[in-house]
Amino acid sequence: MTGSFRLVLLLTLITALAVGLVILPGCGQKGPLYLPEQPQSQEQEDSDS
Repeated sequence: MTGSFRLVLLLTLITALAVGLVILPGCGQKGPLYLPEQPQSQEQEDSDS
């Protein structure tokens, strides 16, 4: 192997490891998934009063 090939291989492995370490913590998130409630429009607030 040439020196530059080994350097590229090493950088690729380090990058893959770093990306994996950033992505993996998201796998443990639990709980219900929901859409946030839509805020009431200005028209509805005016008609209530």
